[in-house]
Amino acid sequence: MITENERREQMINKINDEVVKNGFKTLTMDGIAKVMGISRGKLYQYFSSKDEVIEAVVARYIQYIEKKSILGSPNEKQEFIDEFISIYFQNIILAGSTSDIFANDLRNVYPSLYQKFSDAMAKRNLVIQEFYEIGMKKGVFNQGMNAQLLNIQDQTMLAVLVLPQFLFSHRLEPSQAIRDYLRLRILGIIAPEQQHLVNHENVESQIKHLDEKFRRVFLEKL
Repeated sequence: MITENERREQMINKINDEVVKNGFKTLTMDGIAKVMGISRGKLYQYFSSKDEVIEAVVARYIQYIEKKSILGSPNEKQEFIDEFISIYFQNIILAGSTSDIFANDLRNVYPSLYQKFSDAMAKRNLVIQEFYEIGMKKGVFNQGMNAQLLNIQDQTMLAVLVLPQFLFSHRLEPSQAIRDYLRLRILGIIAPEQQHLVNHENVESQIKHLDEKFRRVFLEKL
């Protein structure tokens, strides 16, 4: 039987997509209940206000960011490559889950929550930067790269690749765009002698999952 915490999590998941697509400034409790597929009375059993709903959504993001900021201590080259791929797909998920309209609403309406979100992202960026630097020292990644710029480049490019307008105007399929950009990252970052360590079967599985998700969440707007 589903627990109350699990039911609450399911409700947050349902409202999350709506918040990402359309923001939340004009969202009401009636609108939230409708998206969740429940009555207003049922909604109030779990959330006392719209503020509490948004706080729960943001807390979920921060929890994910903090969880993915713990990269472990890779030692073997294979572990570095696997982590590199994981970071790539995590960055796509974060880019697709934090649209401009969501970020702007958060900044304007809940500045304290926005600051917590930004702090969590900044911490994660430092962890990734250190990961690249260690990988270069161990010969897994190409030498002489600017680790900070590598991470900034990823965030900037992936934020564009999840935009339906961009994909549509350039006649790009989400899965192909994700696959091709990853290929560029592999060739540009991973040392040539280590590129064979990329698990392409795992890559394709994750691309398929993300393609289905982003089509459902974003391409409905086209």
